[in-house]
Amino acid sequence: MNKLFYLIDSNQECSSWDLTDKLILPIKDVNLQNYEEELQQITSDINTLHERIEQEIALTEKITSSIKSRTNDPKKDLSAMKDIEIQWRTAQANIDNIKRMIQPKIEKKERLLEKIKLEQKLAIDNATESIQNNLSKEIANIETNLNSINLSIRNIFTLHKSLTQIHKQYGKFNGIEDIVPNPVDSFDVFYNSIGNYLEALKPFLGLNK
Repeated sequence: MNKLFYLIDSNQECSSWDLTDKLILPIKDVNLQNYEEELQQITSDINTLHERIEQEIALTEKITSSIKSRTNDPKKDLSAMKDIEIQWRTAQANIDNIKRMIQPKIEKKERLLEKIKLEQKLAIDNATESIQNNLSKEIANIETNLNSINLSIRNIFTLHKSLTQIHKQYGKFNGIEDIVPNPVDSFDVFYNSIGNYLEALKPFLGLNK
């Protein structure tokens, strides 16, 4: 796009390129959607379990603080020390249980991420192939139509020249010699420009092999 230049000034603001339809991205993969939904759910489950660990720690700290507040010196109060130790041992056991619940979910999440990566590649490859096939068809259609238009333009100019020649010799058509075929240059610019554009696209589609 950096190499584009504008023969028509208005194309800088509003051209056929700008007015094209929304992008066509046919990336529709049921498996990918299911995997992503499952990933979202398992990620939520893991986050919930991590929150439970944080809640367990917060609750234990709160209970520990309460025990400490009931004694002048918890370091010398054997009963308080025992209660605090019990609380933290219980908390640690609960945290270990939660971690054991988290681990298989983390492993499953990693497997899902691999599946999503593969499905995304497959979906992108399929979408790319679909777009390239459609682009190849459109190029073929444009080339056929361009050649047909080119032939029609040549025929029109030939007939125009013939009428002009008749007028010059026999004066049968008033003013036809005053019609200058202005479209000649503009059509050639269009024809060559579109032709060059298509030739530049073809290598990306393997059409020049």
